[in-house]
Amino acid sequence: MASDPPPPDGDDDLSDLGFLRAVLGGDAPAGEPPSPQIAREVEAALGALVDAGLVELEDERRPALVAELATVVGEARSPRDYLKRFVRCVVHSDHVEEVYGSDDELQAVVARVTSS
Repeated sequence: MASDPPPPDGDDDLSDLGFLRAVLGGDAPAGEPPSPQIAREVEAALGALVDAGLVELEDERRPALVAELATVVGEARSPRDYLKRFVRCVVHSDHVEEVYGSDDELQAVVARVTSS
């Protein structure tokens, strides 16, 4: 019988089991769907990552990735948590073809887009 994975040690920002399931490709966290505002913000940040050549994805997978990201970052508890969740989700998502940038490079682009 399969059981849920334990939360990772030493990183309180990732103790949310719903986030882990989303990142690892399981079911999205239950609850309210992400707000349209969050989805637009995620779409803009994702577009900036693609434009910067840091992320490659296929057009048909983009809507699923936006939904996944919006769900994950919608539960962030702080701007720092938002950035960490966004980057980890992009890096580990099955919807992303390739990641070319470091976590710091990805965070810098996302922070620039989401803070304006």
